[in-house]
Amino acid sequence: MSQCKLAMHYMKDDARTKDVERALHWYKLAAQGGNSAAQYNLADMYMRGEGLPRNHERALYWFGQAADQGDLDALYNLGILHLGRGHGQDRLEADEPLSTRYFLLAAEGGLARAQYEAGVIFLHGRGVACDPEKARYWFVCALENGVARAGQQLDELEGDS
Repeated sequence: MSQCKLAMHYMKDDARTKDVERALHWYKLAAQGGNSAAQYNLADMYMRGEGLPRNHERALYWFGQAADQGDLDALYNLGILHLGRGHGQDRLEADEPLSTRYFLLAAEGGLARAQYEAGVIFLHGRGVACDPEKARYWFVCALENGVARAGQQLDELEGDS
């Protein structure tokens, strides 16, 4: 069993097998070995403070490693972290242009929730010029990929026309 799969096994909510400490050990080993899934999961644990103190700087590092390997969810979470909406004292300072960059990269890669965020970005001009047509494009993409709330945004855009 690979290190990452072993870590995932220990993270299952089965009372007999759940062992966050062991999972963390195996995720760290696999992440250091370049496994993108382990890098993502380790970053997520740092971001949420599961099994270790919350640490957004470490989360950034590991999400960055996974994103460098093409992980769209990692790109999305880099966007979230750079919004500066984290919890506690280790919350990152907001960097709207960088957040926008990560969301748009994930959206262009086809991640539906990032496509929704891209629509919001262009609708409100968050880090870019306000552009209702680009907002409409991204909301349509998100809706076609199963993000129902994108339909509400489209309805509002149509009402503004």
